[in-house]
Amino acid sequence: KDNGGGISENELKMLFNEEKTVNLKKDAYRSNGLGLFICKSIIEIHGGTIEAFNNDIGGATFKFYIELSKPTAN
Repeated sequence: KDNGGGISENELKMLFNEEKTVNLKKDAYRSNGLGLFICKSIIEIHGGTIEAFNNDIGGATFKFYIELSKPTAN
């Protein structure tokens, strides 16, 4: 969660795509775009999901969910 400039709606739709480079604002930096794609891949392999959305007061939030398994009795 941050309080930066947020992410445009068009970029939110493609944020987790392979090699997507987002047109970032002055409060961020550019990369080759693989980081979020790799995060999504790892999370999905573990049966989870990841999402990103803009905050009402500015900035963006990233959340991921992975189900924890219960310990098995021996």
